[in-house]
Amino acid sequence: MKFIDFSSRLSLGVLASASVLLPMAIAPQPSAAQQIVNATPAGQEVPNNSSITWKFDDARLVNPNSLKVSLDGRDVTAQSFIDTNTNTFGYRPQQPLAPGSHTVQVEFTNTQGVSYRAAWSFNVVDVALTIASVTHNASTQPLVNGDTFMAELKGTPGATVAVLLVQNGQTVRTLSATETASGVYRVTFPVGASDRVSEGIVVGRFEKSGKVVYSVAAQAFALNPTPTTATVQQTQTSNVSQNPIETTPAAAPLAVTITSHTNNARVNAANGFRLTGTATPGSTVNVTVTADAPSALGGLIRLGSGTKLLDAVPATVQADGTFGVTVPRPPVVQGGMRYSVTVQANQGTETKTADLTLIQQ
Repeated sequence: MKFIDFSSRLSLGVLASASVLLPMAIAPQPSAAQQIVNATPAGQEVPNNSSITWKFDDARLVNPNSLKVSLDGRDVTAQSFIDTNTNTFGYRPQQPLAPGSHTVQVEFTNTQGVSYRAAWSFNVVDVALTIASVTHNASTQPLVNGDTFMAELKGTPGATVAVLLVQNGQTVRTLSATETASGVYRVTFPVGASDRVSEGIVVGRFEKSGKVVYSVAAQAFALNPTPTTATVQQTQTSNVSQNPIETTPAAAPLAVTITSHTNNARVNAANGFRLTGTATPGSTVNVTVTADAPSALGGLIRLGSGTKLLDAVPATVQADGTFGVTVPRPPVVQGGMRYSVTVQANQGTETKTADLTLIQQ
């Protein structure tokens, strides 16, 4: 079998040379050698989630059953694909590519029985994507009609940054941020009369070179909140004795319960999930949720440290004692990862907590 090496015809950066195997007898050359065109990715700063694709200058003259595709010397032919409508061939890595140099080699035979081999290389950039802080100007008091909401995020420079506003536990509003200085991003919008948020969460989203990370602001925000009616303490007069005695209803004992999930229940947090519960009316509730990667080797090794999705985020207790918060999606979702949930209720000097563990399905 004769291999014709045409890797020198590919102008895709660093190309790997391929050997030429000569047959026992010299076979006549075909009228037109087949070439690979539009090969991707290429270059020195390739995202780690890139697909490997290429086209033939004339796919009609290629025997598709003869294709053999290798990535870094590993045969990935069985996972490759062919799109005959667009004359596109390729391979999608099942896992993000590791930082560093990678080489693709394609072997095939044309309809005249001549075999070809071509190779090209690319470099995956190593991006350390981090979010240092997420803050906003509605942490101390609510903003009202005419005010300007501003969120500031600090982290890796040169990223694509957005702010997700989770409003009243349901509505998600996405705003694109502008990098005003190296690694400093801001987003603003005017507060209108129709913006009514009693409980809001600010989530920062950074994306760069195929990586995505999230972080949640520690403080909630409110926009034009609905005024609440002050609670009037009622007094009662006892006529049992000649000297009436004023009494007040005894305060309900402090209690807190998680009602939306049971311990060790399975959840799908790919798009976040809703956590609800009940607490004594008038108490304050803070919610902390930590995501831990699954363990390996029977629990001897844990794959990564915990990530706090909510860090003592306040949840408003309604008049009927119910409360709810939205837990954002973790930066990386893995089957079997665990979510540790702690809900703490406070009233005066008394504190009660409710804990449970959820498992990613």
